[in-house]
Amino acid sequence: YRHDSSTTVQHETLIGSNKRKYLTKENCSIVKKSKFYCHYQSNSIILQLIELLKPYLEHYKLSSLKLCCYIKLHLPNCESGNNQGVKIQLQVLKEIQDMEIIVGTNYDLLLDYYKRRLDTIKLLNKYPTVEDYYKCLQELDLKIFDDIRFMILELRTIYLKTYDIIMKNLTRIQTPRSSPHTTMIN
Repeated sequence: YRHDSSTTVQHETLIGSNKRKYLTKENCSIVKKSKFYCHYQSNSIILQLIELLKPYLEHYKLSSLKLCCYIKLHLPNCESGNNQGVKIQLQVLKEIQDMEIIVGTNYDLLLDYYKRRLDTIKLLNKYPTVEDYYKCLQELDLKIFDDIRFMILELRTIYLKTYDIIMKNLTRIQTPRSSPHTTMIN
């Protein structure tokens, strides 16, 4: 950085093209004589992807809670005899809970992105001459973009796996024992 009389800062950046960019009073605020605090906009593509993905993650979490509650309420007491249906119910319950943990972890990763980006921008404002922070911000955005792509594919797989498990074991989930004395509410 160099300061001249018109308070323009000349800086060669790694983000975008390698052309020289000029930071002026319009895009930076001068707090002290030698410090500039620049306004960094959020990555609009990533924000759109996060807003697109969040409802699906929340929907799966809510649906899996309902499924788990339904299965738990329809678990009969373990008695001696035909417990194969009960075992299947417990296996399906465990699979749904495992997938719910994966969805929750992905949701937390999205929320953690904002914190990591904020920390990087704080460092950029504190040390504006360090080029690595610009590169770090760019790499962070690229990483979360790849993570969101992976989350979308993983969420699709989780939805399909849950559907497959439920449909293959629907009769065992609804009526775990085939005895005529056991009646279940569907």
